[in-house]
Amino acid sequence: MRKPRNYDDAEKYTEGKKLPAGGYVCKIINVKEETSKSGNEMLVLAFDIFEGDFKDYYRESYERNTSEDKKWRGNFYMMIPDEDAEKNNWKLRRFKTNISKFEDSNNGYHFDWEHPEKLRGLLVGMIFGEEEYIGNDDSNRFATKPTRLELVDTVRDGDFEIPAVKYLDSNPNAVSTTENEFMNIPDNADGEQIPFNF
Repeated sequence: MRKPRNYDDAEKYTEGKKLPAGGYVCKIINVKEETSKSGNEMLVLAFDIFEGDFKDYYRESYERNTSEDKKWRGNFYMMIPDEDAEKNNWKLRRFKTNISKFEDSNNGYHFDWEHPEKLRGLLVGMIFGEEEYIGNDDSNRFATKPTRLELVDTVRDGDFEIPAVKYLDSNPNAVSTTENEFMNIPDNADGEQIPFNF
């Protein structure tokens, strides 16, 4: 077998600590308005964990990644409802619920429709759950992803439930999508295709 020319100088991939499912107080570090491939408008919130044992988790992961096309992995997607959405429209209700988590967690903050970027710097609670996916080696793996926003005080008090694991449909442990709490993430919003440079 021939030894590759730069083998001795190549860096090894290093695994960081895995973020457990649970609740975390997070800080918004960037805000962008995007449109998904299917035409859905959304706010993409880049965030990092603000306190606790996993403080700066996504920044450390980003800095540890040596690939040229590295992406920021801490993203939360808020679907923007249509201007004429009915009051019971699910997008409108979910969006209002998410905004209320910011307003009730940050004293004196009121959402500015003209300047959604003012969410930058605010704190909010996020509840994370595990989601199954197929790795590059075709093995079943699990990623920890945000499922919903929550009040900062609720997270600090530990007064929340961790969502059930979201299995792939092909997994015999899978439950119907109506029984899990994972966000309905648009088709091009997986953190792989929406880079955040800040």
